[in-house]
Amino acid sequence: MKYIKKIMALNSVQKTLAFLIALYIKSVYRTSSFEFKGHRVIDSLVSEKSLFFITFWHGHLAMLPCAWWWEKPFYMLLSQHRDGQLISRVLEHFNIQSVFGSTTRGGMVAGLQILDLIKTGAVIGVTPDGPRGPHQICSMGVLTLAKLAATEEKPIHIVPVGYFIQRHKRLRSWDKFLFPLPFSKGFFHAAEAITITPHDDAETLEDKRLELQKRLNKVSEVEGQILS
Repeated sequence: MKYIKKIMALNSVQKTLAFLIALYIKSVYRTSSFEFKGHRVIDSLVSEKSLFFITFWHGHLAMLPCAWWWEKPFYMLLSQHRDGQLISRVLEHFNIQSVFGSTTRGGMVAGLQILDLIKTGAVIGVTPDGPRGPHQICSMGVLTLAKLAATEEKPIHIVPVGYFIQRHKRLRSWDKFLFPLPFSKGFFHAAEAITITPHDDAETLEDKRLELQKRLNKVSEVEGQILS
């Protein structure tokens, strides 16, 4: 196991793996039929030059790079762990950049980077139950960052996004990772954004955290809505 970890940490190995993973994701997307429900939520925020985060559950990461077609720069908040480095290399194949940090490592530096980026109009992707869970329990982190970035003139919006694909496997990981299979049918789903203002107190943020969690679960529990 120790030798496998050393091999996996090699730059050349990570580059090759990232290329193969990205190639697989693109092949699933190209051989499948996807619909994007609620994309007008993001259309509206982009056209109004609003500042916003995109949030989705950690277990729904696989296909979501294919769902970003807007021209605004997109950054993903990732763990500094080796897995985060690999995901970052995969995302590069989709023109998505990364910010590294978490609640346990590099959080303050990442937070400052995110505040700078979002104020320039970049969109930040966050998995609010990552990097270690609990599964589909929304942490307060993204709401705290949103409040710090919000101003009277420019509140921050948090958009809950999920995806589902008919042909898939559920992995036995903590996040119950949704592993997509090709030649299928699926959709991406964006719910109405939750708006954060600089005046939101702790109680208000907690209410909005619970509402964000509810909406994220709603756009992720779509098995019964696909292929009627």
